[in-house]
Amino acid sequence: MGASWPQVTLGEVAKLIQRKEPVVLGVRYRQIGIRLWGCGAYARKEIDGSETKYPVFYRILNNDIVVNKIWARSGTVAVVDDSFDGFHGSAEYPTYKIDQSLMIPQWFGWYTRSSSLWSQCEKLSRGTSSKSRLRPERFLEVTLPLPPLEEQRRIVAWLDGVKIRMDKRLAVIEEQERDADAMLQAAFQRLIEDAPYRSMAKVAPMVRRQIEIVPDEEYTEIGIKSFYRGVFHRRRQAGLEFSWQKLFRIEQGDLIFSNLMAWEQAIAVAEEQDHGCVGNHRMLTCQTNRRLATPNFLLFFFKTPDGFATITGASPGSIARNKTLSAKSLPTIEVPVPPIDKQHWFDGLQASVQKIHDLHAATATEIDALLPAMLHRVFNGASGQSG
Repeated sequence: MGASWPQVTLGEVAKLIQRKEPVVLGVRYRQIGIRLWGCGAYARKEIDGSETKYPVFYRILNNDIVVNKIWARSGTVAVVDDSFDGFHGSAEYPTYKIDQSLMIPQWFGWYTRSSSLWSQCEKLSRGTSSKSRLRPERFLEVTLPLPPLEEQRRIVAWLDGVKIRMDKRLAVIEEQERDADAMLQAAFQRLIEDAPYRSMAKVAPMVRRQIEIVPDEEYTEIGIKSFYRGVFHRRRQAGLEFSWQKLFRIEQGDLIFSNLMAWEQAIAVAEEQDHGCVGNHRMLTCQTNRRLATPNFLLFFFKTPDGFATITGASPGSIARNKTLSAKSLPTIEVPVPPIDKQHWFDGLQASVQKIHDLHAATATEIDALLPAMLHRVFNGASGQSG
């Protein structure tokens, strides 16, 4: 695409502009911010002139290019629309006015999402200061392909159309996932409505399978991710490296609580790949009585507001470091115990919903990869002569 397009510098199609305004006490200023990786502008906190250290602000108008020069190497460049007309930025946000007889703002707006621009910003930012600020005049050295105006409009319309379709598809996926999760939650509530409650000591008692550490044998130590994101393998190393602590064997199906981070939802069920790994004394491991409950049913309970409230109630302390899940309190927590066949049915329902999530995650990943590929085709395929 665009093999004959000329390459131009930004300085050929835009100029640095400073609409300087002295800061006045008692005047309210709407501040602009720029997101990373070409994700656009956003409104920062509106402030009074008395709340800033800057003596002047710079007014921003519709279709301006705005750069956060501190983080430019991470793609903090945006073309603003009319919703930001009249906003202000400090000297950290250099602004550029586009010559629209040569380039439409939307063309450069799409270019801000391109890795080609990000890599140039990174190179131009190197060595400028300890924080790698991009000097405003150097940003004008950025190069980009520049097709004729009509071609710019055609390609922008095509990219806009694709983006709209992608957003609609992602919105459908998100709605389907919300519906599936709501259905699962409703099914769980019906299941436990008349179910008896029994203590964790009866349903899933704590177990400590302490191992004898062999110095020259290797062990894989697990940890638990916060927000119910599962077990992860922290490290694999020789027993000699673990000689200062006790280790306990993990088995598939164990319900594991990180006593330090359970308050942040670090709770998980050990999977097949975790069988035979080890955990330290911070991992509170519970072995479910399979005649009474399933591990995944119990995990779902602890994901509910009522279930998680039992965890926070058993984790005393007012700050994160002190919110330790008590090994004495965990066995006293009461959990719902409906008939085991109904729990198995619910586990099957959970698995079906997880398949929906997995399918949608794969689809979302494909959609997310499509746009960068399109932008690469548009902007990196234009390798014509210098303008």
